[in-house]
Amino acid sequence: MAFVRHRGRRQAKSSVAGGDPRFWDGLVEVWAREEGIEEKLRNRPDWRLIQRYIHPPARLLEAGCGYAKWVWFLQQQGFEAYGIDFSEAAISQSCARWPELRLERGLIQDMPYEDSFFDAIVSFGAIEHMEAGPQAMLAEMRRVLAPGGVLYCTVPCYSIFRRAGPGWLAEFLECNPVIRSLRHLPPEVEFWQYRWTPREYADILDAAGFDVIDIRPVPPAEKPFGQRAATLQRRIVAWINRCWPWFMPHMMAGICRKPKAGAAADSPL
Repeated sequence: MAFVRHRGRRQAKSSVAGGDPRFWDGLVEVWAREEGIEEKLRNRPDWRLIQRYIHPPARLLEAGCGYAKWVWFLQQQGFEAYGIDFSEAAISQSCARWPELRLERGLIQDMPYEDSFFDAIVSFGAIEHMEAGPQAMLAEMRRVLAPGGVLYCTVPCYSIFRRAGPGWLAEFLECNPVIRSLRHLPPEVEFWQYRWTPREYADILDAAGFDVIDIRPVPPAEKPFGQRAATLQRRIVAWINRCWPWFMPHMMAGICRKPKAGAAADSPL
């Protein structure tokens, strides 16, 4: 897959790039202070989609689990949940808070699990952070996924808004070498992540050997009544997401299955 050079490239907010675990180590303290995890995840659009295709007591892996809040939540819902992440700080603090969880420190592209070990895999915003591309991570996910197993994997969406609207302009101003030189910045920004169109993402999953069930936009979770009222801007964005789901989603979910002879492509696990 040929990646567009500028796509997903912007200046990182750290001296280390997104593919370095030290970048994510710095976020652990923020994650650890998060409260109301179960309510927040239960209200996430991701959870509503996951429930359609993956059912407990499936053996399920979160690839790139970070602080492991999803691993903990899925364990509460009756799954046999596992998690893997390359951040030592994230794994150690997660184990300290939830010692009962099955967590491993390691790379998604080189996981310590047997072939076909998992019934399902979920991954939230992880595979786009490798500058070499997501192929090695997807190949390893396919290896440890059982035939017929489901992969739910979210990545940033190169939406209509980003391609043609203010999002494109902001990216151009940030990444253009001439403009960066006028700002006395290095000509190249640090790699942070890729963004793909829905068609590109479907082709990536297909090339990795998965049967694509669906590509879905993932809108931001709406705050339930009783919490802080949304700003006018957030209300407008929420209205746009409801009316035109593919216009400006930040993330999209790829839902696919490792091929299994005789299995229906859209049947839930």
